Amino acid sequence: MKWAPDRSAPAEPPLPPPELARFQALLRELFQFDCADLDFGIYRIMNHKREIVDRYIDRELPGAIEKAVAEGAIHTEAERARIFEEIRDQMIEFFGAEAIAPSGELVKYEETPLGQKYTLWRERARHSESATDVRRDIYNHLHAFFRRYYQDGDFVPKRRYS
Repeated sequence: MKWAPDRSAPAEPPLPPPELARFQALLRELFQFDCADLDFGIYRIMNHKREIVDRYIDRELPGAIEKAVAEGAIHTEAERARIFEEIRDQMIEFFGAEAIAPSGELVKYEETPLGQKYTLWRERARHSESATDVRRDIYNHLHAFFRRYYQDGDFVPKRRYS
């Protein structure tokens, strides 16, 4: 049997999440990629560096955020689950398996310090943010920050009243 090269179409990269796409569009607006026909002053420099900036926006920035999310959010989520499991094991050891309902709720011993600790960590484990939630929040906060200070091609201080 002869070897034949694989001529199938390469797999398309997955679409970015909408929050990332929205932030990338804002950055392209900030760097004025739509002004490619201008070839003087700062526009000449930006046109010359366009490929580098575009690579940063498309690959390096999402990669850096992914790395931070993987190190932080997933670690936090796993740590909360581990602590909850330890406390759950302590509850079963001290009070028996009948102290915890199959749904995870405490049947009795809620007023004990260990029962209160169990309830607290159960809620923390249930409400811990997933990596997707953290990623979405990061992109939304970055978008809000840059949108807040950018207007009509300039960075301007916008007063905020609280």
